[in-house]
Amino acid sequence: MVPGGIATLVLPTDLAWGPGPLPLTAPPPVAALDPVADEVVTHAAEIIDRGEPVLIFATGTALSEAGTRALGRLGSRANVEFLAPVNGARYDRGAGRVDIARIPYDPDIARARIAHVKHILLVGTDEPASFFAYPDKPGSVVPDGCTLHRFSAPGDDAVAGLEALADRLGIGPSAYRLTDYVETARPTGAITPASLAAALAATLPENAIICDEGLTQGREVMPATVNTRPHSWVQITGGAIGNGLPLAFGAAMGARDRRVVSVQADGSGLFTLQALWSQAREGLDVTTVILSNQSYAILKGEMANIGVPTPGPLAQDMMSLQNPTIDWLALSKGFGVPSALAEDAETLVRLLEESYATPGPFLIEARIG
Repeated sequence: MVPGGIATLVLPTDLAWGPGPLPLTAPPPVAALDPVADEVVTHAAEIIDRGEPVLIFATGTALSEAGTRALGRLGSRANVEFLAPVNGARYDRGAGRVDIARIPYDPDIARARIAHVKHILLVGTDEPASFFAYPDKPGSVVPDGCTLHRFSAPGDDAVAGLEALADRLGIGPSAYRLTDYVETARPTGAITPASLAAALAATLPENAIICDEGLTQGREVMPATVNTRPHSWVQITGGAIGNGLPLAFGAAMGARDRRVVSVQADGSGLFTLQALWSQAREGLDVTTVILSNQSYAILKGEMANIGVPTPGPLAQDMMSLQNPTIDWLALSKGFGVPSALAEDAETLVRLLEESYATPGPFLIEARIG
């Protein structure tokens, strides 16, 4: 089976009642990662030594704390920078860690961001490309004249490979810059994408897990939390709309000693509401922040991207979450999760802190306007 590929298991119909094997006494061994070949490391070192602009495009284990430190060592070279895909699965970030930014979601902005790059090292991922196809636009965002180099596949030990590359280049083991902790001012006034991000950054508990499906209204949260307390960031990894609430449930089940903060767009949150009941049933420490703009705003943006900046009345109505307006507080109560409404940034900050200090799940509807 290819690592990260699709596995199909076909079982006999009598499996449910037939005799089974003895229970496992220990977890099965995890398959070892394949090493990055020495010739690949040598080739990458030669490319970097040329002095031309190099982008390391990395995901998977390269986004772990050890992986980003290896990337940080390589990034100490003036001609080397590193970025993650838009949909990297997990990041270990915050103060005391090496931060890695994502390539911009918008393909035009992404192309401009890496237009100067002459070489891209692919670490656990494929070439950077736009998520959707757009009329008269290429899917790839790789600059003309830029050469792609496969450094590691998903089943390879990317961290060890990156460390070996830094060693080969003579870069010291501590030649990386760690992120400092910077206290974020508590926002006031209306809830906007910027003030919402500031409220989360100002209050985030240490060792929290942010589960991100904030979409259009939540894009400022990741850059705003660079200098916060150490935390993990997990997110939707493709087009699986509604992933956020179940993702938060799974994270909380797997790490019961950590506060999970679920940043959830209101439209996509409607796909998987039952995850709130599961949070309540298990008594999980999840703070759900519903980004309530009462609209499928991401669809409006994509309509503009395909050349329809002003959709007609029928299309506009299909992208609205009004008539009737969704009552998130009633829905949350119905699933057994306490909730409250925040219509200004001061209230949002207060409710966030109260939720972190109270065991169990809590939902905040943040009205963005």
